[in-house]
Amino acid sequence: MTQTDMTPLQRLAKVLQLGTPSNYRNHTYINSESLYFPTGRVYGGQVIAQSLMAASRTVAPSRLPNSIHGYFISAGDIRQDLLFDVENLRDGRSFSARRVNVTQAQGSILTAIASFQEHDQEGIEFADPMPENIPGPDSLTSAKQLMEPYAEQSPFAKYYAEKSPFDIRHVTRTIMLGADKKSASEDSGKQMVWMKADGKVDVPQVMHRAMLAMGCDQIMLEPILRRAGLSIATPGISYASIDHSMWWYRDIDINQWHLYVQDTPTAAHGRGLGQAKVYTQDGELVACMAHRDTQAHLSDGATLIIKEKIMTHGHQHAETNFSVDLDGYDSSTNVISRSVAKDHSSQMFNSNIRGNNKCAGHSECDAIIMDEGIVGARPEITANSVEASLIHEAAIGKIAGEQLNKLMTLGLTEKEAEEQIISGFLK
Repeated sequence: MTQTDMTPLQRLAKVLQLGTPSNYRNHTYINSESLYFPTGRVYGGQVIAQSLMAASRTVAPSRLPNSIHGYFISAGDIRQDLLFDVENLRDGRSFSARRVNVTQAQGSILTAIASFQEHDQEGIEFADPMPENIPGPDSLTSAKQLMEPYAEQSPFAKYYAEKSPFDIRHVTRTIMLGADKKSASEDSGKQMVWMKADGKVDVPQVMHRAMLAMGCDQIMLEPILRRAGLSIATPGISYASIDHSMWWYRDIDINQWHLYVQDTPTAAHGRGLGQAKVYTQDGELVACMAHRDTQAHLSDGATLIIKEKIMTHGHQHAETNFSVDLDGYDSSTNVISRSVAKDHSSQMFNSNIRGNNKCAGHSECDAIIMDEGIVGARPEITANSVEASLIHEAAIGKIAGEQLNKLMTLGLTEKEAEEQIISGFLK
């Protein structure tokens, strides 16, 4: 079967199969191609799904993805192949952690951390119920049908009418064709959407989960636009995904209908947070996700200062993402992160500062690792002006032995000494 004979769903399955992996030390390298998207840029949901598949190539078949946290660094080009660099962070008794860095010729376009767990482990179990009295998908109009009349007028309409591998049906009034003024007047971004694969696929469970990650990205920004009184069709609108997190709690069958119950709790400074719970048609909660648009643009003389302090423990994961454009003359920013990772927790610090004028930018990541903790820092600084001055500093490591010894000579136990050092570090 040639690519022109493939359905959009078959094409997606092929792209998610990726290329042949090669290994070097604790890294695995895999190439892949991209699907068509009207912007000419690599679609965020696609590269998240591919990253999950790439990471899955390096873990035992008995372990399935339970979460992924991705940060979009720069736009990718659909005409170029993608290189997935999978780093083995840890293989424990129940969980495996992988970091995936996705690059093209111009550099990184995505970095992600994925977690895998032994399938069907026992433990506590509960879930929020699915909303009641929801119209079934068979009674609703599909996005394909809605967009077909406009397919020759808009590349996006043509994509949803002919190229999307998913059947999408809005319970709430769609914002594909216009803003939802009623929701905006009520300050609400709540919406519900049915979605499934447009066709049938027979693939492993990990690919079902990857396809869910791809599909959800097609609607995750809608609650933000809905609450803001905007739509995908608003003239001059521009938006981009900054980060995306997703958690799977039960097996997925992408061939079956899933209900996305969505909302947006907040938006500020040009960024908004979209959230969703995903239910099967019989009411089982199978996945949750959060998606954020985060970007700051500073004008003449403006200053942005960000200071964060984080402590994680157990199997917690914390990820922070900052994207700052220093557009104005004499604008400046200072982004500082201090964190402690205990037990089996993991953290990722992502910062992207672009100097587009005479400006000063500084980012700093200092972290203490304890037990089996994992901390990553991926800074990016870009000077687009000869008068831009940009600096990044990072220091990650364990508590120095001499610090502990000095405090213990004063009568503190090792635990008390650690607590005092951490308290002073995060103060």
